[in-house]
Amino acid sequence: MFGVIRKTVPALAAGLLGGVLAAVAVAQFYQPAQPHLAVIDLRQLVDARKNRLLLEEHDLDKAGRELKAYIEKLQQAIERRAASGEVILVMGAVVAGGRDITSEVKRALEKD
Repeated sequence: MFGVIRKTVPALAAGLLGGVLAAVAVAQFYQPAQPHLAVIDLRQLVDARKNRLLLEEHDLDKAGRELKAYIEKLQQAIERRAASGEVILVMGAVVAGGRDITSEVKRALEKD
């Protein structure tokens, strides 16, 4: 009887260890990817455009329309980046981490 136990316990231990290792390997393989965090300073972009319009445009109604159009283009640019998988955070909401994409979005808007 003790002979059976001596053979069974190591076999059970080996099976258990193999099962745990397999579970860890599967969990690593199927673990969802971490989101790519990006940070944007909306205030910087909007204030820079607003200040430029106020200096260049003497018609305040026209400046307001142009600023509104700029904000809509800004929203579209952010939506495109979010659709590609980035999680976009506003600068004031970020404690730490995340890549600052403010200048990238600004360059993209200037091309349009």
